[in-house]
Amino acid sequence: MNVHVGMFVALGAAFVVTGLVRIRDHRRLRRHIRRFLTGMMVAQVACLAGLAYVVWPLTPMGFAPAQATAETFLTHLSAGESESALALVQGGSAGDGQDRLLDPANRPVGWRIDGTNVQTRRVSGEVTLADGSAHLISIALTWDMLRARWVVLSLSYEQDTGPSVVFGLSTTTLDFALQQLPLVVGALLLLFSVVRLVRLAKERRSLVKAGRLAP
Repeated sequence: MNVHVGMFVALGAAFVVTGLVRIRDHRRLRRHIRRFLTGMMVAQVACLAGLAYVVWPLTPMGFAPAQATAETFLTHLSAGESESALALVQGGSAGDGQDRLLDPANRPVGWRIDGTNVQTRRVSGEVTLADGSAHLISIALTWDMLRARWVVLSLSYEQDTGPSVVFGLSTTTLDFALQQLPLVVGALLLLFSVVRLVRLAKERRSLVKAGRLAP
C-alpha cells in the first residue's frame, strides 16, 4: 500500500510540474510541446485514476464495506445458504476447506465482529458454532479488482490448541497483476516524464542561447 501511495504522490507532483511548463515566443516549439504535454498529462491522469482505484480499498473508508461482507458471509452460513456464502468467497469455492466450511457442526449460530485491521485486511470477533463451542474468529478479505467488491479469502477459529484454519486461499494471479499494473505503468511514466522534461529544459536553454527564444 505504501508503495502505491508513494507512486500516487510522485506522479501527482509530476502532473503539477508538467502543467507548469510554458514556452513563449516560439510558435513551432510551443505547438510541439503543447501536444506532448497534453498527451503526457492525459496518461498521468489515467495512471493516477488506476492508482487511486488500487489504494482506495486499503484506506479505512475503503475497507469499511469489508466488515459488511464478513457479516453477510456469516449470515448465509448460519442460514445454511451455502451457495450464497460461497458466492462471497474468492473464486466461488473454499478449496480443500469447503467440506469443513459447510459442515453443519461448524455452522455459526451467533457472532460479533468488533475488530478490523486495514493493513492485514482482516476482521475479527467472537463466534458460537452449532455444536455449542465458542471461538475467536478471524476472516481475511481481499478486493476483487474486476468486480469491485470485497470477497472472503480465509476463515479461521482460535481454539485452545491454537488457530484452526477452516479454509485459506491465495490472491489470484490476475488480481495481483491488476494491483501492480498501475504501479509499474506509473513508474515508467514518471521516469519518462522526468527524462522528457529535462530534455525540454535543455532544448529551451539552447534556443535562448541562440537568440531564437525569449528568456
